[in-house]
Amino acid sequence: MMVAIDTDLDKQCLIATVRDEVALGGKEVIHALKKRVEVYLTALSEAMIKEYMDFGSRWNNREALLARGD
Repeated sequence: MMVAIDTDLDKQCLIATVRDEVALGGKEVIHALKKRVEVYLTALSEAMIKEYMDFGSRWNNREALLARGD
């Protein structure tokens, strides 16, 4: 099954909520959602790494480098 991956951070928060859900009712619905989320997580991990792996140059990180004393 091909899954469209969306790296939007707000949508990831919703996925994390479903994954970590403790159902007080409607357990069948939550269980079905959790199964769908688990399939999505591996592909999402790969997409997030590809999208955010460029941390920029040292010049872009100069404030952090200065704060650390590098």
